[in-house]
Amino acid sequence: MLQYWRNRIRRDDAGISLVEMLVALVVTSIAFTALAAAILTGVRSAQTATVVTGGNQLASEQVERLRAIDWSLLGHYADEPGWGSGYYGGENLVKVAATTPSPRPVEVPYLAAQTVTIKNVAYSVTTRVTWAGSSVGTPNTGATYASKRITVTVTSNFRGQTRTSTQTALRTPNAKEMKPPSAAGATPISITASSVSPNQPLGPNGELTEELILLASTSVVAQDVTATYTLATGATATAALTPDATAKQWTIRLPVGTGPFTPGTAVFTYTATHASGSTTTATAQVQFTAYSGSFSLNNPNASTTYSQLAVDYTLAAPITVSVTTSDPATAVTGTYPLSSGSNGTLTLTGGPTNWTGSIPIGAGPITAGNLTITLSATSVGGSTATATAAVVLQAPSLGAIEIVGLTASPNLCTDNKAPFLTHRSSTLTAEVKNVSATTGTVTIKVGSATPVTATAVGAVGGSGGQLFRITVPAGYDIPTAPVTIQVVATRTADSATQTRDFPVAVSRKNSAAAC
Repeated sequence: MLQYWRNRIRRDDAGISLVEMLVALVVTSIAFTALAAAILTGVRSAQTATVVTGGNQLASEQVERLRAIDWSLLGHYADEPGWGSGYYGGENLVKVAATTPSPRPVEVPYLAAQTVTIKNVAYSVTTRVTWAGSSVGTPNTGATYASKRITVTVTSNFRGQTRTSTQTALRTPNAKEMKPPSAAGATPISITASSVSPNQPLGPNGELTEELILLASTSVVAQDVTATYTLATGATATAALTPDATAKQWTIRLPVGTGPFTPGTAVFTYTATHASGSTTTATAQVQFTAYSGSFSLNNPNASTTYSQLAVDYTLAAPITVSVTTSDPATAVTGTYPLSSGSNGTLTLTGGPTNWTGSIPIGAGPITAGNLTITLSATSVGGSTATATAAVVLQAPSLGAIEIVGLTASPNLCTDNKAPFLTHRSSTLTAEVKNVSATTGTVTIKVGSATPVTATAVGAVGGSGGQLFRITVPAGYDIPTAPVTIQVVATRTADSATQTRDFPVAVSRKNSAAAC
């Protein structure tokens, strides 16, 4: 018994064991881990609450900001992102205007999705304004003063979770904003004044040399006012006017360099639109004068790869014409004399300052020698200028004129008694070398009859000649045999002439059937 107590006292004096210490450490770490998790959860909950509160606050602020806007200006521009099909939540979107003016009126905010960052958290703010109570089946076009529904949706993504806050409000026009609708359901609008100023000379390219001011006044608050006008190119341009605080005075300044315009009276057409859909138009005029500076044609040139004229005195190779203009031009044309006394024409292409054109092969006939081409140009600003270019053309190498032969088809056939009358018609064809249809004439004389001018019917390849033809009709009086047919060919270019007589056999028959 004594030994037992001695052993017990010995164990108590040894202190805490290793196992007991490890157990104590484990229990302590578990307690601290739980405490840290609780603290972290509390911090995250507080951050989440801050994010949610921020989204709600953004939505509320956007709603209140929009409620303060004039009722007629609260809505969307149809060309902005987010307009889509024109509906949202089953209701019609409110259209302030079809296109966004530039610069954008500060009274009409951008309503499509925008991003706002607060304390490193990005919020997507989307706003839609719709006609309250409208639908696809019963749309509201703005002809009445119905309430507008403002819907603001704020979305955020925080720690992988998406949170959405939506605020809505109705905006009804007050007594000051409301005007009595017309019997047709649309408020009438008129343009009470319109002007364009100042009158001014155009620049060398037809551009404005001074700022052009477009003004329009409307009888009531307008939704938008535009001006359309025609450019020198034929295109129609449109300018959106900017309103003042009353939305009844509208203006825009077209800067120097706008254009090109055509000298003379320019008409600007104004179109004003009311929120109800009512529209009206008016016009204003301004006078533009042509550019008064120096406009000229420079370096006119005419050349050809082969200067000798063809047998018929037409061009055997094209003539290339080029010229430059001191200022941009709208058109450059040319004229050149023909042998007939009239003028040929050509149109140069290219531009705005470098122009080329050509007189084609076969143009003419043209008199040999110095050919002068007169060029005329009109600048974009309306000024004109002329210049000349020349090229030397050589007379054709004609060779001797020569009547090759004469044929009759079918052969001449007459009756057996005097006077001798042909039973059938016959075509007489003569071939003449080195003369063409346009530069030569051929007469054919049958017996003692009056000579008849033959008709050119086609060129003869390789001979530089032409076939000429007349027809001897049935019943024609043929002299006594043998019949002599005389062919006389004359070349008008150099008056060369050749005459040849061709004896032609004539068959004498009792009837046409015997022929």
